[in-house]
Amino acid sequence: CPSPVRPKSLSTTNLSKREIMLKMSSNDESNRSDLIPSISQSLREKEDQLSSASSSLEPLALQIQVETLFRIIVPSALASIAAFLLFPALALYISYLINDSATFAVLAVDSSQFIQNFLTVTSLTFSILVGQTYYFMYQQNEAIFVSLFGEVTEAKS
Repeated sequence: CPSPVRPKSLSTTNLSKREIMLKMSSNDESNRSDLIPSISQSLREKEDQLSSASSSLEPLALQIQVETLFRIIVPSALASIAAFLLFPALALYISYLINDSATFAVLAVDSSQFIQNFLTVTSLTFSILVGQTYYFMYQQNEAIFVSLFGEVTEAKS
């Protein structure tokens, strides 16, 4: 682990705290850059290189957009088209399976039980969706903290 570099401008011991604070709060980039440890400086330089090379990242961004299109939007569109085409036939087939006059009589007279069952199924579906989302977010948060803990442990050793 590299040790932090002591800034050249602050290496003398006869500077007062006020002078050090003035140097740290100054807006001059040359004074601020020597106060930053070497790791942060190298990260800033890499960030500057990446921002200057943004034109070379455009093909990568286009590739990511096309990948997203084919992995998410196309399957969703195909599923919605298939559901649009298959739902009427499926609904008619199920109605022929339940071709019982007593069932249709109950639904015709009292639809509250049907609505209650529909709402129960909808709330159960929503509960499962929320549970899965919470599980995913918890796993993601745990992975972030484990990796952060690993980096801090490595930095301390």
